[in-house]
Amino acid sequence: MSKFFVIRNKIKEQFDQGERQFIIFPYGENGILANTILKECFGMDKVIIIDNELYRYNPMIKSMKYLKEESDLKKYTVLFASYNEELLKELSGFEIKIVDLFKEAREDEFHQEKIRKERELALLRKPANKKSS
Repeated sequence: MSKFFVIRNKIKEQFDQGERQFIIFPYGENGILANTILKECFGMDKVIIIDNELYRYNPMIKSMKYLKEESDLKKYTVLFASYNEELLKELSGFEIKIVDLFKEAREDEFHQEKIRKERELALLRKPANKKSS
């Protein structure tokens, strides 16, 4: 499934649950795609964007400091828009709903890599076919 449909389906699930206030973190390629989907598919213009680097260049983008200063985080849903699990750790400690847009994709990649390694090990253990003379 393409990134577009993965993100759109996750956002649709949130809409079906009544969620309407979103924070996108981080704002790389996937965050921009999530923002575009929110605007173009769901008509959402008011989205909070958090990115620890880009906030320096764009006044519409917030730093993580925003989450520390916001008094009512429970009303928001964070769309975690990265494959990088290390960035996800930055959200720990906040009482906020987090939707990991690529969790299943990471797990699938993990399992695929594990299967590949197991096959390679099995091939290494398998005795070479010897031709009898």
